[in-house]
Amino acid sequence: RLLSALGTTLLSKNADRDEIDHAWRAVLELAERMGSDEFQLRAVYGLWLGRLYKGDVRAAAPLVDRFVTLADKLGDAMHLSVADRVVGNTEFFRGNFGEARRRLEAMMAHAWPAETVVATTHY
Repeated sequence: RLLSALGTTLLSKNADRDEIDHAWRAVLELAERMGSDEFQLRAVYGLWLGRLYKGDVRAAAPLVDRFVTLADKLGDAMHLSVADRVVGNTEFFRGNFGEARRRLEAMMAHAWPAETVVATTHY
Protein backbone atom coordinates (compact mmCIF):
# COMPACT_ATOMS: atom_id res chain seq x y z
CA ARG A 1 0.00 0.00 0.00
CA LEU A 2 2.83 2.37 0.77
CA LEU A 3 4.42 1.84 -2.65
CA SER A 4 1.01 2.43 -4.25
CA ALA A 5 0.71 5.69 -2.32
CA LEU A 6 4.22 6.66 -3.46
CA GLY A 7 3.31 5.96 -7.09
CA THR A 8 0.18 8.09 -6.79
CA THR A 9 2.18 10.92 -5.18
CA LEU A 10 4.79 10.80 -7.94
CA LEU A 11 2.05 11.06 -10.56
CA SER A 12 0.57 14.04 -8.72
CA LYS A 13 3.86 15.91 -8.53
CA ASN A 14 4.64 15.24 -12.21
CA ALA A 15 7.82 13.32 -11.36
CA ASP A 16 10.22 11.86 -13.87
CA ARG A 17 8.75 8.90 -15.80
CA ASP A 18 11.56 6.60 -14.66
CA GLU A 19 10.80 7.43 -11.03
CA ILE A 20 7.07 6.80 -11.59
CA ASP A 21 7.77 3.54 -13.44
CA HIS A 22 10.09 2.34 -10.70
CA ALA A 23 7.45 2.83 -8.00
CA TRP A 24 4.61 1.25 -9.99
CA ARG A 25 6.79 -1.66 -11.17
CA ALA A 26 7.61 -2.38 -7.54
CA VAL A 27 3.89 -2.39 -6.71
CA LEU A 28 3.21 -4.68 -9.68
CA GLU A 29 5.97 -7.10 -8.72
CA LEU A 30 4.76 -7.36 -5.13
CA ALA A 31 1.12 -7.71 -6.23
CA GLU A 32 2.05 -10.51 -8.62
CA ARG A 33 3.99 -12.34 -5.90
CA MET A 34 1.09 -11.95 -3.47
CA GLY A 35 -1.52 -12.87 -6.08
CA SER A 36 -3.38 -9.59 -5.59
CA ASP A 37 -5.32 -8.81 -8.74
CA GLU A 38 -6.59 -5.61 -7.11
CA PHE A 39 -3.09 -4.18 -6.64
CA GLN A 40 -1.97 -5.46 -10.03
CA LEU A 41 -4.84 -3.45 -11.48
CA ARG A 42 -3.75 -0.34 -9.57
CA ALA A 43 -0.13 -0.80 -10.65
CA VAL A 44 -1.01 -1.27 -14.31
CA TYR A 45 -3.20 1.83 -14.11
CA GLY A 46 -0.33 3.80 -12.57
CA LEU A 47 2.11 2.64 -15.25
CA TRP A 48 -0.44 3.47 -17.98
CA LEU A 49 -1.19 6.90 -16.54
CA GLY A 50 2.48 7.73 -16.06
CA ARG A 51 3.15 7.07 -19.72
CA LEU A 52 0.08 9.02 -20.79
CA TYR A 53 1.06 12.00 -18.62
CA LYS A 54 4.41 12.06 -20.36
CA GLY A 55 2.77 11.95 -23.80
CA ASP A 56 4.03 8.46 -24.65
CA VAL A 57 0.81 6.91 -25.93
CA ARG A 58 2.72 4.20 -27.79
CA ALA A 59 4.23 2.94 -24.51
CA ALA A 60 0.87 3.26 -22.71
CA ALA A 61 -1.09 1.21 -25.26
CA PRO A 62 0.21 -2.28 -24.32
CA LEU A 63 -0.87 -1.73 -20.72
CA VAL A 64 -4.48 -1.24 -21.80
CA ASP A 65 -5.03 -4.91 -22.61
CA ARG A 66 -3.58 -5.97 -19.29
CA PHE A 67 -5.82 -3.51 -17.43
CA VAL A 68 -8.92 -4.75 -19.27
CA THR A 69 -7.98 -8.39 -18.58
CA LEU A 70 -7.56 -7.71 -14.87
CA ALA A 71 -10.80 -5.70 -14.69
CA ASP A 72 -12.64 -8.56 -16.42
CA LYS A 73 -11.11 -11.06 -14.00
CA LEU A 74 -12.18 -9.00 -10.98
CA GLY A 75 -15.64 -8.55 -12.51
CA ASP A 76 -16.43 -5.44 -10.48
CA ALA A 77 -18.61 -2.90 -12.32
CA MET A 78 -16.45 0.01 -11.15
CA HIS A 79 -13.26 -1.62 -12.51
CA LEU A 80 -14.99 -2.42 -15.80
CA SER A 81 -16.13 1.20 -16.07
CA VAL A 82 -12.59 2.44 -15.44
CA ALA A 83 -11.41 -0.04 -18.11
CA ASP A 84 -13.75 1.71 -20.55
CA ARG A 85 -12.15 5.02 -19.54
CA VAL A 86 -8.62 3.64 -20.00
CA VAL A 87 -9.45 2.24 -23.44
CA GLY A 88 -11.40 5.36 -24.44
CA ASN A 89 -8.64 7.77 -23.47
CA THR A 90 -5.95 5.68 -25.13
CA GLU A 91 -7.95 5.40 -28.34
CA PHE A 92 -8.61 9.14 -28.31
CA PHE A 93 -4.91 9.93 -28.11
CA ARG A 94 -4.20 7.36 -30.83
CA GLY A 95 -6.67 9.19 -33.09
CA ASN A 96 -9.33 6.44 -33.07
CA PHE A 97 -12.15 8.82 -32.18
CA GLY A 98 -15.07 6.49 -32.95
CA GLU A 99 -13.84 3.77 -30.60
CA ALA A 100 -12.86 6.39 -28.03
CA ARG A 101 -16.34 7.85 -28.05
CA ARG A 102 -17.99 4.42 -27.80
CA ARG A 103 -15.90 3.44 -24.78
CA LEU A 104 -16.19 6.79 -23.00
CA GLU A 105 -19.96 6.84 -23.50
CA ALA A 106 -20.13 3.31 -22.07
CA MET A 107 -18.20 4.54 -19.04
CA MET A 108 -20.49 7.53 -18.55
CA ALA A 109 -23.63 5.39 -18.87
CA HIS A 110 -23.00 3.97 -15.40
CA ALA A 111 -24.88 5.70 -12.61
CA TRP A 112 -22.74 5.37 -9.51
CA PRO A 113 -23.80 5.90 -5.91
CA ALA A 114 -21.72 8.55 -4.09
CA GLU A 115 -19.67 6.00 -2.11
CA THR A 116 -18.58 4.30 -5.33
CA VAL A 117 -17.49 7.58 -6.87
CA VAL A 118 -15.28 8.17 -3.84
CA ALA A 119 -13.86 4.65 -4.24
CA THR A 120 -12.64 5.42 -7.75
CA THR A 121 -10.04 7.75 -6.26
CA HIS A 122 -7.96 4.68 -5.35
CA TYR A 123 -6.80 4.53 -8.96
